[in-house]
Amino acid sequence: MQVPTARPDMPLTPSQPGSAALRFVALPAVARGIVLYLHGGGFLRGTPDDGVPERLAERLTPAGWGVVAAAYRLGATTADLAPAEAAAVAAEAMRGRRLGLRLAPRLTGPAFAAALADAAAAVADLRAGRIRPATAGLPVAVVGVSAGGILAMSLRWPPARYRDGWMPPVLAVAIAGAMIQPWRLEPGGPPAILFHGARDPIVPLSTARLAARRAQACGASLQVVDTGVGGHRAQVDVVLDGRDAAGRPWFDRVLDGLSGQ
Repeated sequence: MQVPTARPDMPLTPSQPGSAALRFVALPAVARGIVLYLHGGGFLRGTPDDGVPERLAERLTPAGWGVVAAAYRLGATTADLAPAEAAAVAAEAMRGRRLGLRLAPRLTGPAFAAALADAAAAVADLRAGRIRPATAGLPVAVVGVSAGGILAMSLRWPPARYRDGWMPPVLAVAIAGAMIQPWRLEPGGPPAILFHGARDPIVPLSTARLAARRAQACGASLQVVDTGVGGHRAQVDVVLDGRDAAGRPWFDRVLDGLSGQ
């Protein structure tokens, strides 16, 4: 599949297929790579100006990683997709439900598919230096929250229509997200981390456990982390500022994943 082009500082609507607006939050003079932030909001709302990119930059720029935040299309419907893609998205959503995924339809339907196209465009354009030449050739990692976490996992293990020539991010991190197509997990490749907690009314912990079982069965490079803290949005603060039972910052797992790049 041909990946569309990201466009800087552009308003996004479903009538602009393949658009992604990028905001450069921090870019070290000599960058080791770029971390692309994907916001939450259920593919219906949300903004990259939610404060998380700046918090990520505080933790990542000392290690040499730039941070870029993406705004993707929201609220896309079946009418915004090509008929073949709409049919594929519907079939994939049904397969997920049969596997036991308990998610709102908006998280697996056409709004997800349109947002994924925009996120894939952003990754490709950062690698190619189309928006800023300084990013050309740099490794690109992805960190997503909630719906953005679904995108992060889907960029790491994408639907079949993306696989021809697609290079996954060097690290994919989902906070309170989900792997909505767990049958696409496969052994090897770049690492991914899925942070989750109990009593999440939007993305149940059971979705993370399903991904964990699948990953263990096939040897996929997915680390599923139960933070032990309940709630959905609470996971952002836990991962960015919290510590595990041994006193180690949760975010060290992200830095460890980037250290080998």
